[in-house]
Amino acid sequence: MLKQILLAGWLLMAVQVYCQDYVALYDKMLRLHDAGHLEEAADFGLRALQMAEDELGKVSGDYLTISRDLGLIYSELYNYESAYTHYAEAAALYLKVYPDSLNTTLVALSNAAGLAAYETGNYPVAGQHFTQALEWLQNLNLQNDTLYNQTLRIYVRVSEELPHTAEKLAYLEAFYNMTATEPDEDTYMAAYQAALTSRALGQDEKARQYKEIAKKLEELLY
Repeated sequence: MLKQILLAGWLLMAVQVYCQDYVALYDKMLRLHDAGHLEEAADFGLRALQMAEDELGKVSGDYLTISRDLGLIYSELYNYESAYTHYAEAAALYLKVYPDSLNTTLVALSNAAGLAAYETGNYPVAGQHFTQALEWLQNLNLQNDTLYNQTLRIYVRVSEELPHTAEKLAYLEAFYNMTATEPDEDTYMAAYQAALTSRALGQDEKARQYKEIAKKLEELLY
């Protein structure tokens, strides 16, 4: 009986130590990151991520957090393919880990994944993430929020690579209307792409109007 009790106690301690190991590795990752040792931080982060998956599974807050922070580290290393992998994974897991928790944290994860995809040149995937982020912000009634404006601006920058749809035109027009009084290069891009998209959708008069607007903005800005 004593032997069984000791064995049970040892197993409990082993589980506790194992559970603590990925936390220790994650803490080491953070300290290395703060010290500027990014490659080493990524190595510790990957080890922590694997241990967290083994112990908790992927659908857990700790796994999500480690994956998200690895996305940041890889972005700082300019390894955008790996950054995208981890940001996209974290975004996909968020609502599984925190059901009914649609919020700006999830939006930020989708934007981070979109930016990483953009840096790899995968503009269609980037557009999907930005579109999803905009839809979530609309569901949260945050169309007047700074985050919505920032996301819309990023969407405009990748719009050239996206198919011509009514949804795309609506976002382009929204950004143009938002920035028309103080136009910049993104305002021009929104008007130019709105002209092309309108034409593709058979809205010839609107296409003509945006073409004229884009021409005037080009003369003003360039």
